[in-house]
Amino acid sequence: MDQIQINTTQNVALGYEPAGVGYRILAGLLDQVFVVVYTILVYWLFFTFVLSRNYYSGESDHSESYNAIMIGIMILMLVPAGLYHLLCETFLNGQSFGKKIVNIKVVKIDGTQPGFGSYLIRSMLRLIDVSLISPVIAIVSIAATEKSQRLGDIAAGTTVIKLNTNL
Repeated sequence: MDQIQINTTQNVALGYEPAGVGYRILAGLLDQVFVVVYTILVYWLFFTFVLSRNYYSGESDHSESYNAIMIGIMILMLVPAGLYHLLCETFLNGQSFGKKIVNIKVVKIDGTQPGFGSYLIRSMLRLIDVSLISPVIAIVSIAATEKSQRLGDIAAGTTVIKLNTNL
């Protein structure tokens, strides 16, 4: 497999094996499982505890409190799920839970540590990757680029590497 040369800020060239399409798809699927489990858990907790309590509380104005509860559920479910990759990569040093399991990591091409801005650009352009046709674009981009980059990686100046293969 090809090797990515990354020059660190101390002018040391490090060689890494890029994470190919298979590793990235597997990590993405695992991440989707975590997001779906989180969403189901939040949904179940709210419907089990909040709505049942509201139903038996004897309030005459159920529709307003029901609407407020539904807005809260949507916020609790969608915001963290939508920010999953950004939050994970920011706080877990370039890895999501799926990337940790597959043992891959986001790194900057220039050898510096990726920052919040890099992760934000990657996350924003991830929206392109999750539409119906675009996963094909991401897969082709990863397979075709020299450093195995999708559009978000190219824009952020990052790539994804396999860990424990420092040559």
